[in-house]
Amino acid sequence: IIDEADFRNTDESADIIKIINQGYEKERPIMRVDKEDHTKIDFFDPYCPKIIGTRKEFQDKATESRCMSEIMRQTNRKDIPPNLTKEFWNEAGCIRNKLLMWRFRNYKKIDPDAGANVDLGDIEPRLRQITTGFVSLFAHDEEALKEFKEYLKEYSKELVEANAETI
Repeated sequence: IIDEADFRNTDESADIIKIINQGYEKERPIMRVDKEDHTKIDFFDPYCPKIIGTRKEFQDKATESRCMSEIMRQTNRKDIPPNLTKEFWNEAGCIRNKLLMWRFRNYKKIDPDAGANVDLGDIEPRLRQITTGFVSLFAHDEEALKEFKEYLKEYSKELVEANAETI
């Protein structure tokens, strides 16, 4: 999870872009020279789902095409306190604990290759490629899979419309 990912021409930007561009499919390691021993090269596996909070699309279209973007907008809601309370943090902790318990209970049920065998319908090829990892999480749950397919169909339609508006 990367929050506030509005990088501008920084060293962190180049590193994050590399992680996103390489990490959307398996077997695409990132090489880095070891900081302690410059004769040693370390390999990192960036493959995993990523959640990135930002206020706008990535300028690099190759990076953007490897993301399922939801551009966050400022809210006009008045029911959100300006400072988060202890109650908020307690509830956030409960949600994190529930998510961790879900991981423990479902760890053996998840087949990392299950997404490769699921027909996602007529969606953009890159979108199909970047979502197979997510599909693996609930390929055994027909209702969740159906909802995800519907979401992907709508998202794919939005991508096609957005691409039609560009030169």
